Amino acid sequence: MAKQTENASGILTPDEKEFADAMLDKLESQLAFSRGVLTALPVPCAVFDMENKLVFANAPMLETFDHADDMENSVGMASGAFFYNDGTRATSVTRCLESGEGGSSSVVIDRKTGKAMHAEIFTKPMPDNRGELSNVVLILLDNTTTFEQQEAIKRNSEIMRSVAVSVLDLL
Repeated sequence: MAKQTENASGILTPDEKEFADAMLDKLESQLAFSRGVLTALPVPCAVFDMENKLVFANAPMLETFDHADDMENSVGMASGAFFYNDGTRATSVTRCLESGEGGSSSVVIDRKTGKAMHAEIFTKPMPDNRGELSNVVLILLDNTTTFEQQEAIKRNSEIMRSVAVSVLDLL
């Protein structure tokens, strides 16, 4: 005789138990895949829950905000604490949680190296299977090189303008 499993709604038949086990296996596989994708992203990425608590951050995100290789101690931190060491500070994550809408913003991040990072932050709500907001994902794109190149172009433009004015004064 096949073993039966009892739950809150009664006894599961072997077929029902097999179906439930298969569904759990599929969910675990999908979660592992999702975590694998987020982990493999080469850009900083973090996921926050509905209470504004960190549930996941990949290695580039942990490193960018000086939490390198410290995922266990970072999980559960409020976004303000994770990003700014200020748990009460409003962030793009809190704005997304309040509005239910994604957004983007340009930020300057002070790094331990002393060199500022110029970045674009993209925040997007993640719905659950019922379409209700369940998490917020944040991706950060480092625009420092582009910013530095734009600044160099501005400086060179100013130098060229000064030279042109000097030449015109000589004529």
